[in-house]
Amino acid sequence: MYAREYGEGTSIVLRLMEPYIGSGRTVVADSAFASGKTLVQLEAQRGLYFMGIVKTATAEFPKATLKA
Repeated sequence: MYAREYGEGTSIVLRLMEPYIGSGRTVVADSAFASGKTLVQLEAQRGLYFMGIVKTATAEFPKATLKA
């Protein structure tokens, strides 16, 4: 359902968290599931918080953030 739009890791997290949308819970995930997309989708779109180690050596990580 989400895999085409967000990628495999993010889609797994979003699918598993569907019953908790809007609950304000905190999702804790390892680096296999942590990404900027996951963070934005959970916090901004679904009312959940996210904590995880995001790998900065990926193509999707904004380079401007690394220079700051």
